[in-house]
Amino acid sequence: MKKTIAVTVALLLAAAAGAFLGRGAAQAVPSCGSGFICFYDATDGSSLLAKVLASSYTRSFCYTNSSGKIPAGTSYIVNNPDSSAFVVSTASNCGPTTGPIFANSFGPMNGTFSNHIKGIYRA
Repeated sequence: MKKTIAVTVALLLAAAAGAFLGRGAAQAVPSCGSGFICFYDATDGSSLLAKVLASSYTRSFCYTNSSGKIPAGTSYIVNNPDSSAFVVSTASNCGPTTGPIFANSFGPMNGTFSNHIKGIYRA
């Protein structure tokens, strides 16, 4: 019972932390454009892989690497729509390991997600 509670608490803390690493105040945000979600190859936000209009994602539909909506090798994301949040996943069925990408957020992906994102959906 204690182990189950500890595992549950650890999972909740990981989910609350999100998929991003911390970022320094001096770090510049790569240009993405209003209404877009942008995917970069490098953890410093360089090497743009894809720029996708956020409204092109259907709410709660799981997009995979093969859909062209999330490129393989993503290490940094800029989510620049006005209010759309996204969820990334390490599996092509958008589960079981997921992390939120909040609206108007940016940053490098943590070790769990960096270069391992296989699914995304609009929350």
